[in-house]
Amino acid sequence: KYKDAVESLTQAVAINPQDAIAHAKLGLAHSALGQHKPAIAEFKQAIKLNRAFVDADSYFRLGSAYIAMSDYASAINPLKQALYGVKAKQLDDRTKSTAGPSEAEIHDALGRAYYGTGSYRQAVKAFETAVRLKPDFASAHYGLGLSYLEIGDKRAAEKEEQVLRKLNSRMADRLAGMLLAPALQRNKVF
Repeated sequence: KYKDAVESLTQAVAINPQDAIAHAKLGLAHSALGQHKPAIAEFKQAIKLNRAFVDADSYFRLGSAYIAMSDYASAINPLKQALYGVKAKQLDDRTKSTAGPSEAEIHDALGRAYYGTGSYRQAVKAFETAVRLKPDFASAHYGLGLSYLEIGDKRAAEKEEQVLRKLNSRMADRLAGMLLAPALQRNKVF
């Protein structure tokens, strides 16, 4: 009931514009509806009001909203904050909570952000970490293959295509097509 949440939380922030938690939750509701611009505005307001109330999931969704809007450079810092939050929670919480994004998901998003900014070596590192943490993560293998192509390591990209064959044949076909295309004709979009 995200639409209902947006309505209720919009009223809550109208009543108390200084409520960082309400702004963060409103950002989450907008994010769940795919409303990226209002999500970004609400997350930024929550951070401005009280950074302590903005959790790893909110930072992850803020970074993801920037990626969805192709603002890759702006996505990097929130995704790094999400990563710090998840790691801190892991140290704090020995119960292995499954709420929020996983470390692998954050590294995958960070890889996409680095790729989008043309920082291909950093993208490789982020995607390599994602697949190390979650070996069956198809989109991370795809991003890793694309990133290897961009740094000129065709052999490593071919290995990623073979791994993808077992995980997601459509992504494997897309990567195989990129392996055949000349560098200037490659589609940079995930």
